[in-house]
Amino acid sequence: MTSHSTLEDKRRFTGVPCNCKPYYTPVCGSNGVTYRSLCVARCLGLAHHHIQPGACSQLDPCISNPCPSRERCIATPRVCLTRTNRCQQYECLPRNKQCPRLLSSAILPQSRKAFKHRRRQLDYQDILSSSHFFSNSDYLSKNNAVCDVNNKQYDNICKLVRSRRFKKISHKGNCDAACPSDGSRRVCGHDHVTYNSSCVAMATGIFPDYVGPCRPISYGTDGELSTCAGVKCAALSNPGCKPVTPPGSCCPICAGLLRVLVSTPHLMAIPQRSWKGPVTVRDIVWILRRHLNVLECATYGQLTTEGDLVIMTLSTIDKPSLLQTKACSSEAERLSRLINSRSPTLTSDLILSTLTAATWTSTDKDSSSSYMTSSLMTWVLALIAHYLCWYVT
Repeated sequence: MTSHSTLEDKRRFTGVPCNCKPYYTPVCGSNGVTYRSLCVARCLGLAHHHIQPGACSQLDPCISNPCPSRERCIATPRVCLTRTNRCQQYECLPRNKQCPRLLSSAILPQSRKAFKHRRRQLDYQDILSSSHFFSNSDYLSKNNAVCDVNNKQYDNICKLVRSRRFKKISHKGNCDAACPSDGSRRVCGHDHVTYNSSCVAMATGIFPDYVGPCRPISYGTDGELSTCAGVKCAALSNPGCKPVTPPGSCCPICAGLLRVLVSTPHLMAIPQRSWKGPVTVRDIVWILRRHLNVLECATYGQLTTEGDLVIMTLSTIDKPSLLQTKACSSEAERLSRLINSRSPTLTSDLILSTLTAATWTSTDKDSSSSYMTSSLMTWVLALIAHYLCWYVT
């Protein structure tokens, strides 16, 4: 697809997948992804028993009390990169002394003596690698603070769980008076999910798209996306940058943008003894942050309908200079080179080794990245077609 493509070609590629009707009747997949309709979900490979009516963000995973009596159910929405493995949307956290022991050790095999009963030890294995609170990636961040829906901050999740005035958790990280957690300043993320505040979205690894709840996905008579009509976008963080608009989003941003192809067979081959639970989008976003050389940059990302990852590198400064914006874009370019060259820097990591190809879009107005991105995207799409043919056969 190029700027010289005919209108008919553009309609063919920008319409609803699988020629499904352009209606927005959301369903939630077992992988934690909200699909615009049952037709789209089935078309993209989900079985009927892996689909629930309604958007995933509207479902409460703790409403049926799935946890034992001495544990608290904490909703932890996640998007998994595999459809067949269980993608649990909650965690059962102990209210006794086991919770701080998990927090201090982060990885269970190093602290097996903390559990008197083998059965409980096995139960807690499921919340370690892909946990929002006890994984090694979170442990290395050295900030275990959590914020509840009343904007009350706790030093860690264990103190929140054991609190007599227990309230629903808002997000992991420090509370911020500028973004209250009561839902009065909701935002729509670039993953088209509504969050109670920008702090909640960013703590999840999602960058906000626009202020207000997400609008239903709709298409015009010409097959073009019409959801963004009337959306008021925030001003660019730096007017001098070349903005990029992530796929399926409404508002442009000053960011380096990657489209990353993930190998599903490699994900499925990861041994359970090395990584408990399915790999999530948040896992990859958080691990990629460790490989950024510029401290003032951060990665955010989401899964597209097509099944590839969109990774964005943005400055953490409210009003970055053009040099700082270019630096974060260069970080995205560097990550793209590392992925495409299969650099040991990334392939030595169990999770990042599943990233097989990437394209890069620059925020530099003087860059010739548009041509490079187009050619690389053609190559990536060819890889996807080859992979699908191989997987089906």
